[in-house]
Amino acid sequence: MIRIKTIYVRDLSGHEYACQATITNDYELNGNQALSAVLLPSKVNRAFIDDIAEMWQITDFDDVEHRIVYVKKRGEGDSLTVEIKAVPTFFDDFDTDRIYEEYNEHMTAQRCFTLIFADTDYNVVLNGSFDAVEWQGLGGGETRLEMFKRALERYKAEFRIVGNTVYVENLIGRDTQFQYRYRLNASNITKEHDAKELWTYAKGYANYEDDEEGGWENAKLIREYTSPLAKIVGLRHAPPIKDGRIKHADVLDGQLKTLVDESVKISIEADIHDLRRQGYPLAQPEMGDRVFVIDERIGLDEEVRVVAMSVTRNWRGE
Repeated sequence: MIRIKTIYVRDLSGHEYACQATITNDYELNGNQALSAVLLPSKVNRAFIDDIAEMWQITDFDDVEHRIVYVKKRGEGDSLTVEIKAVPTFFDDFDTDRIYEEYNEHMTAQRCFTLIFADTDYNVVLNGSFDAVEWQGLGGGETRLEMFKRALERYKAEFRIVGNTVYVENLIGRDTQFQYRYRLNASNITKEHDAKELWTYAKGYANYEDDEEGGWENAKLIREYTSPLAKIVGLRHAPPIKDGRIKHADVLDGQLKTLVDESVKISIEADIHDLRRQGYPLAQPEMGDRVFVIDERIGLDEEVRVVAMSVTRNWRGE
């Protein structure tokens, strides 16, 4: 049996109201998250629907608090319908708070994330191993959210949020045996190849002092990488990497290889259906999960990683 959860809204005075709505949660790996819903004038919603406004909060079926940032009220006959959009309070709080001091130093991941989260209502926990990096111009009026996303990129980290705690890890998600198969629990399966930015060769410049003219011309470290695919499709030059903060050849080599080898974008999309009520085992994906998608029609039998999700649930949470 699936327990029905209740969503509710909270006004600026702290008063809470039960809410009935079909809501959609959109997630993106290391990206923003959003909630959208249309509130109909049901008996439950009439208690607040006339007054709901931006900056109210709505809690979804996963008990995640969101702050409403968009409200559209529309009259339909004699009734009022309200469309809302909201973001988790973490994103809104971090996007509206800035750090004005500028930092230019060699930082461990622990120091960097501790600095970003200092004096906020959120805690950060690091799980994993991260190399220290050199920072130039961190802060200086940036929002905490901008700094957080930059830090994730520099330390090659991913994050997940549980309550007021943000977990920073090398890799989020689970290695699962979940299978999503056409005509069983998946539909509208597509596989897309995008080679508009296919590169087979890249050059990098590192270990130099920045100046007004760039400084990369005086790089002490210059490296190249050529993909084996170049023998088949020829040399296709990627934009060069220019980063004076990199001091070691193995770091630059890794970035060049990643730039070239991951230049072909292959993505799979599918509509996943919840079959728990039909007696099938629990197999609901989470962000970052590794799962299997199978569709014999297009020759697809692959293990893929979930990097974006859009989840729609009715007022019962189904």
